[in-house]
Amino acid sequence: MQKRMTNPNSESAKIAARIKRTAEITGFSIRSVQRVINGDQNNESVLEVYMQITELDEQADDILKKTSLVKAAEKLVPLN
Repeated sequence: MQKRMTNPNSESAKIAARIKRTAEITGFSIRSVQRVINGDQNNESVLEVYMQITELDEQADDILKKTSLVKAAEKLVPLN
């Protein structure tokens, strides 16, 4: 049986990267950050950093989508 190939851009990979960055910024372990996100522990500063990172990632994704759409439109309709 073949191993299932995972998409490096999948949502779980993005979440794992956000958790790792949050742990690096706050100085907590990755597991502690996971516990805070799951609601098993309370730490407002960790949750605030994680939410800011999530918001910035979503904004970056939106910008990438918009620029790729603009490039595709320019290929279809030359502006020269």
